[in-house]
Amino acid sequence: MTTATITSKADALTSYRVSEEQVNRVILREHDAIVASQTTEGVGYTVEYNPQFKVLQCSCPAEGGCWHKRATLAAIAIKRVAAKERAARIAEEKEAEATRPASEVAEQSAIEELVRMGTDRETATRIILAKPYKGSGKGKRLDFDPSFSLLKK
Repeated sequence: MTTATITSKADALTSYRVSEEQVNRVILREHDAIVASQTTEGVGYTVEYNPQFKVLQCSCPAEGGCWHKRATLAAIAIKRVAAKERAARIAEEKEAEATRPASEVAEQSAIEELVRMGTDRETATRIILAKPYKGSGKGKRLDFDPSFSLLKK
């Protein structure tokens, strides 16, 4: 097909000359793929690698090249791109986690703990981030005698 580096779904579709609809007809399995026919409802063709001849083979009746093999290759490329993007996002999150202040990490851990205990995330966040009540100072008696009691001894 092409030796260009595939870095996105659009690159894969262009490189293998298939549409998104065709790629959506591919079901990747561990050692082969099933590709649903575009013309016959309920029919699928098997695309598998032949190690003896080092080629992809398709069970469709078309002679020569068929779009099923190209769609399978595009689906594999798209899956690889998604895996690389996921790995990059995880690495970025870990890096961001490492640079976060300890207080923020502690807050997040406390929120996660409340969520695990059954509190919804919004309420847990409000509980953890709430400022402690300090009162206005009104109503406090500065001359309060703790030994005074209305109860009889």
